[in-house]
Amino acid sequence: MKVSELQLGDIVSCLEDPVRVVSLSIKDDEPIGIMSPLKTIETFKDENVKPVPLTSKILLANGFEFDEEVKRGYVLYLDEGKTWYVAVSLRYNDEPRMTEISFERCGVVKPIQYVHELQHALRLVGLNDLAKNLKV
Repeated sequence: MKVSELQLGDIVSCLEDPVRVVSLSIKDDEPIGIMSPLKTIETFKDENVKPVPLTSKILLANGFEFDEEVKRGYVLYLDEGKTWYVAVSLRYNDEPRMTEISFERCGVVKPIQYVHELQHALRLVGLNDLAKNLKV
């Protein structure tokens, strides 16, 4: 992955484990710092860090529910009145295609395939805690 595709706190895969990005550099040989499963900070080259595909299993683990009305996708309601939500629509092969977020006075529609892309969309509308606490 390119450093320019990442933000601090993003969940990525390194050596087959989901890890969190804790540092980024544009000048180092190993520009991406991650928090390892052993709670140590390690640095890696771009090619050793891969995106984590966003799956229905991950969405369900984070409170999303399948909703046929959301273009065959999943939705997470952020309020009891169901006016604020995060929706992830799926392609015909069940891969994530698009996220739509409606929160307070913000709205965003963004193509996604990976966990870190969903995190970016959530941060964009101020849902930082949700982005930070995603379970993989």
